[in-house]
Amino acid sequence: MAVQINKFSSGAAFFANFLTSRGDEGRVFLSSGKDFANTTRTVSQKWVPLDTEDRGFAKASVIHRYGLEREVTQIYVEADDAWDVSGSSWHWRPVVANDEYEFKDE
Repeated sequence: MAVQINKFSSGAAFFANFLTSRGDEGRVFLSSGKDFANTTRTVSQKWVPLDTEDRGFAKASVIHRYGLEREVTQIYVEADDAWDVSGSSWHWRPVVANDEYEFKDE
C-alpha cells in the first residue's frame, strides 16, 4: 500500500485551516485534528498473490490480475466513531485497511 498526499488541494485546505485557527485564542496550530481538516491523500493498493497461510480464502475470493492497482482518494474529516468517548474523531474517510480480502458475491 502506497500513500501519496495531494499537495495542491491539501495545501489549500491547510492554509484555510491556518487562517481559521488564528481565531482560536490560546491554541497552538497543529495541536488539533481540525488543523488537517479537508486535506486529501490517495492510497494505492496492488493485488498480490495470497500467502500460504491465506490460501484458504482462494476459493471464495474475487479473481483479479496480479499487479492490478486500485486507487482510493481519502479526505481527513471529523466523523462518527463509536470507539471514541466523545462519539466522533478525526480520521481518513473512506477507511482503507492495510490488508484487504475481497469475496465473491454469492
